[in-house]
Amino acid sequence: MNHFCAGIFFGLNSADGKWSVLGATDSRYPENVKIPGGTNKDEKANFLLEEKPGNTLIREFIEETGLKPEGEFNKVHSVTLPARKLGDTPHTRYFFLVRKVVGIFPFSSVKEFRDDKDDVKVRWWNLEEFEKAIFRFPNHKEGYVKAFLAMANLEEKFRQDNLEMFNRFSVMKF
Repeated sequence: MNHFCAGIFFGLNSADGKWSVLGATDSRYPENVKIPGGTNKDEKANFLLEEKPGNTLIREFIEETGLKPEGEFNKVHSVTLPARKLGDTPHTRYFFLVRKVVGIFPFSSVKEFRDDKDDVKVRWWNLEEFEKAIFRFPNHKEGYVKAFLAMANLEEKFRQDNLEMFNRFSVMKF
């Protein structure tokens, strides 16, 4: 089955003491931010070789951020969308909270690359800025909110530093 996997990764910037999240924009819609991720690589000749969601997450996260998810990453949201046209298969979108990575992505960095005929930029976003831009993508919005709440439940400092946002997100209904 075709799928999309995205990883939400929060970082604490020691320079300003604020939390940020990695987000991607593309040249077609530069005002809209998405969570770094992409689709599986499907070996159509042998369904046993189809890439699993966890492998897709790791591969896409490395491709888009240069960071390798390590250890546990938690699935926080998934949604299966129906086939768009006759002959297509349903498409499942998975969103993961990435807790630990190998590599460095400085807070002042922007990673630029070409992906499927589009120019993509990945950078750190402050949480308020990210919230405003991500909410244009319903699946990404729900994945982000659920990852935020999971992080807040796992990291007391994260919850306390972002208490107003935590309280607002806690009552959201999807």
